[in-house]
Amino acid sequence: MRSGECLALRWQDLDFENKTIHIENTLTDVGGKHWLQLPKTKNSNRYIGLSDTLIKIFEEQKLHQDKKLKKLGRLYKYPEMVFTTDSGNYVDRSRLNTQFRNFVKDTSFDFATLHTLRHCNATLLINS
Repeated sequence: MRSGECLALRWQDLDFENKTIHIENTLTDVGGKHWLQLPKTKNSNRYIGLSDTLIKIFEEQKLHQDKKLKKLGRLYKYPEMVFTTDSGNYVDRSRLNTQFRNFVKDTSFDFATLHTLRHCNATLLINS
């Protein structure tokens, strides 16, 4: 998935029973304004598989988010979104990229970007 597609995930896009994710949006941000729009290409609207491990991670995310939502109530801006800030706002892509760069800093993966991971995953899938 592209980072914008990840950040645009809504809970309704996840189907734990059929183990799929429906990609039908991307999060666009320009000048601090965020909105959902159609993905980059016609083929970007797709279904991808969801592993048992990823389902568990999403379930933990939902529990974590529900706690924040309960605390903030109607002030929590986008409860339908999978990934939000602590106040329920959209996550800024530049913030995500900065956090990832800090995560891999001073490791043997300090060259990697989120987009590198996308290509790496595609290569591993093709090779398998």
